[in-house]
Amino acid sequence: MTSLTLAPQQSREIEKPKERKFQRFLFFTYIILVLCVFSIRDFLSIPIPQYALVAIVGAYIPFASYKNLVSYSTFLIPIVTGMNTIICLFLFIGLLFKCPKISKAQYLFTIMLVIIEIINFTSWQNAHRINDIIIYIGVLSLFLFLFFDKTKGVDYAMAIKLFCIATVFVFSAICYRSYQVFGPIGIFAHRMGDVSLYDESLNENLRVFSLNANNVGYFSVVVYACLLLGAKRLHIKPLFLWVLIAADIIIAAFTVSRTWLLLVCLLTLFYGILCMKKWKLALLITCVSAFGGGISVYFSDFVEPFQKRLTNNDMESANGRTGLFEEYVEFLERNPDALPIGIGAVGYNDVANRSNAMHNASQQIFVCTGIVGLLIFIIIPIIFYRQFIQNKHIYTLYFFPIAAAFLFVQTIQFLNPFFLMLPFIVCAMTIKMGAQNASIQKIHVKQNLQ
Repeated sequence: MTSLTLAPQQSREIEKPKERKFQRFLFFTYIILVLCVFSIRDFLSIPIPQYALVAIVGAYIPFASYKNLVSYSTFLIPIVTGMNTIICLFLFIGLLFKCPKISKAQYLFTIMLVIIEIINFTSWQNAHRINDIIIYIGVLSLFLFLFFDKTKGVDYAMAIKLFCIATVFVFSAICYRSYQVFGPIGIFAHRMGDVSLYDESLNENLRVFSLNANNVGYFSVVVYACLLLGAKRLHIKPLFLWVLIAADIIIAAFTVSRTWLLLVCLLTLFYGILCMKKWKLALLITCVSAFGGGISVYFSDFVEPFQKRLTNNDMESANGRTGLFEEYVEFLERNPDALPIGIGAVGYNDVANRSNAMHNASQQIFVCTGIVGLLIFIIIPIIFYRQFIQNKHIYTLYFFPIAAAFLFVQTIQFLNPFFLMLPFIVCAMTIKMGAQNASIQKIHVKQNLQ
C-alpha cells in the first residue's frame, strides 16, 4: 500500500487558506485587545505605563503579515496620539522588513529630510532633544513609506474603516474625560480637546488621549471625508456607517472649530452636487437649515459658543494666526542663513525664540526644512500623481479626504506635532482605492464589449 505524499508546492498551497484564516483571526483579536487596553486606561482611569503600552501594541508586529500590518498601522494613527510615538519607528521597521518590494520614493525623500534634520540638529543643538529627533524620524519614515506603498492586495477599505473606527474611539475617550471635568455645557466653553490642562487627576502615570480642539477637528474632517465614500466602497453596513458619521460629527462639534465647521459644510455641499439629484440636494439643504434653526432656538446654550466664535474680534487675525505668520517671516528675514535648509522640525519655536507654534503647514515646512525641504514637499505630490493618479479615471469623491486634510493643515501644523503627518497616509489610501476600482471597472467594460 503506497502512501500519498504532497509536493512542497502543493503542501504550501493547501496551507495558505488556513494561514490566511489564522492571520485574520490574530489581526482582529489584536485590534480588540488594543481597544480594550486603552479603554481600561481612559474610561476606568487605571494607569498603564507608557513602556507597557508600547510593548503591548508592538507585540503584534513580528507575527503580522505585511498586508495586515499596513491596516494595523492605519488603525494606530489616532491611537498614537495617546501613547509614546516611538511606536511609529517600530511599525516602520516591521513594514520595511516585511515589504515584498520597496520603491525608491518610499525611502529617498525620507533620507533627504532626515539629513536636513540632522544638519539642523548639529547647528541648533541646544534647542533639539535627541529622543524627539528619533521619534520624528520614525513618524516621517512611516508616513512616506506607506504614502508611496504600491504593494498589491492591500485591503484599503479595511484600513480606512479601521482608521475611522479608531478615531471615533479616541474621540469618545476625549469626550468622556471632558464631560467628567467640564460637564455638558462646559465642554463647549473650554472647546473639547486637551483636558490635561484642567484635569487634576492626570499625572505622569496616567496619560490619556488628549488632542487639542483643532487636532480633533482635523481628524474629524478626514474621517468624515472618508465615510462619504459610502457603505459599498468601504464594505461596511449602512447602519454602522451612519453611526460612525453621527458620532464623528456630534463629538467634533464640541470643539467649536471654525475650520472644521466650514470644511464639513463644504464637503457635504460638494458631495450633494456630485452624488445627489437636484431635488434631493435641495431637500438636504432645507432639512439641514431647518435642523440648524431648530437647534438655535431650542438649544441656545449649545449654539452660543459657535456664535461667539464666528462673531468675535479674533476673526480678522484668524485667532492670532496672521500675527504668528508675520513673526516667523520676520525671523527668516533676520536669519537668511536659515533659508537653505531651515531650522529643523524638532524644537523650531525654541530656535526662533517664539512661545507659540506656527499655524500654517506650508510655512512650517519652509521654516523647518528651508528651500530644499519645500522643494522636496512639492516633488512628493508630483511623484505620487505620476505613480497613482496619472492616466487613471478616479472618481472625484476619492480626492475629498486629501483635499480636506490639505486645507485644514493650512490652519494648524503638519511636521510638528509629528502625528499630524499620519492622516495623509489614509488620504493616499483613498486615492489608491479609487485607482483600483477604476481599473476593475475598466476591465469589466472591456469584458462586456467582447
